[in-house]
Amino acid sequence: MALQTATALTAAFVAGRTLWPDHWAWVVLSAYLVCSGARSRGDVLVKGAWRTLGAAAGTLAGGALSGTFGPRSDTAVVLIFAVLAVATWLRELSYAYWAACVTAVLCLLYDWFGQDPGSLLRTRLAGIAVGALIGLAASWLVLPIRTAAVARARTAAALAGLGELLEADWHDVRAVRRGGQPGPSLIKSLINRRTTLG
Repeated sequence: MALQTATALTAAFVAGRTLWPDHWAWVVLSAYLVCSGARSRGDVLVKGAWRTLGAAAGTLAGGALSGTFGPRSDTAVVLIFAVLAVATWLRELSYAYWAACVTAVLCLLYDWFGQDPGSLLRTRLAGIAVGALIGLAASWLVLPIRTAAVARARTAAALAGLGELLEADWHDVRAVRRGGQPGPSLIKSLINRRTTLG
């Protein structure tokens, strides 16, 4: 993963500085976010797609909001915080929601400063798409991690946890039949397995 990320960031710096010298950071940040923590080629593909699609949805929403509030609007500030709260809540469901909400917040910020968000949001979307493609290419071409191998490892961990859980439950059932009290093994096993699998 370190080699993939280093390759992606090097290519993203070059592409960003060449294509958008004033906004190169969008390409670099997107490549980093797509590569970092990715466990397989499939994982990178999903992260890149969610980031790009979310930013596209946010760009559409931002375009619809453009010019609604005007510079230094108090309503825009309240809406910014509301959208960030929703983004934080929805991020657990999908990264696409986070990308969409952050893009909409940027649109509101541009409006608040009196700037035209249209061209900036289009440039940001293009930078995100290029960064995602760079991250995807690096993860697929530089020492790729096969999705099937990751899926097998996760399945094995889940089955091992299920086996421990069923065995702990069986011990509790036998204790109750003997007239005793069920021990904390089932609860402990649930907590330990949830912590281990994340």
